[in-house]
Amino acid sequence: MKYLALFCCLISNISFSQTLGGRSAYNFIKLPASPMLTAAGGMNTSYRQNEVSPAANNPALLHPALSTQINASFNAFLGAVRTYSLTGAYHSEKKNTTFGGHIYFVDYGSIPATDAAGNRAGDFRPRDFLLQVSAAKKYLEKWTYGGTLKFISSSYRQYSSSAIAVDFGVLFFDSVKNFSASLLIKNMGVQFTTYVGEKEDLPFDLQVGITKKLSKAPFGFSLTAQQLHRFDISYNDTTFNNDNGYSYPSSF
Repeated sequence: MKYLALFCCLISNISFSQTLGGRSAYNFIKLPASPMLTAAGGMNTSYRQNEVSPAANNPALLHPALSTQINASFNAFLGAVRTYSLTGAYHSEKKNTTFGGHIYFVDYGSIPATDAAGNRAGDFRPRDFLLQVSAAKKYLEKWTYGGTLKFISSSYRQYSSSAIAVDFGVLFFDSVKNFSASLLIKNMGVQFTTYVGEKEDLPFDLQVGITKKLSKAPFGFSLTAQQLHRFDISYNDTTFNNDNGYSYPSSF
């Protein structure tokens, strides 16, 4: 019980320290890490299968059957934006632990560098980078718990920043009933270096998901809830409202 109480206190403290949506750094790490994860809803945390890429989102999805599997993906967006990812896993029989690794790179292409007056001074290539390592272990028959350590880096011409973060996930998986449920705590961390000298929050999230696969059909259903650490997720820019005389009451 003391560990449960400590966990609840930690989540409570983290939830009150996070900023509103759009005011955190490194939001690129919220992008789906692979086409499979995109097809599963982008934020799916409970879809356990014999595919390694979803484990980049939730370390508890790692399991021995994924050992020596590697997934590489490429995505092209508008405006010459490209993303590249590589995910792999390895199971250690000696340690009875499944390890995972993931690299994610975002290249925004060549962008004109201009001053406030619009005068062009060459080009630059903004980049975002994520490197993470994960480990997961089975508990009893139907439970798996895992953690992820992340190194995050961004470079936008003369502005650069880096941070470290951790994820923690727990998964309940019943193979007989084809049912799984998960709890995921994402992006608990801190900046090492800042863009302009002021530290920013990371995109912390608390997610819960359930998945039910159909026994006689090649698909299933998933439900994922996010931002559970904040009851009111409406966007309220108090500075803009005060400057323009708007009143924006909080709502559910």
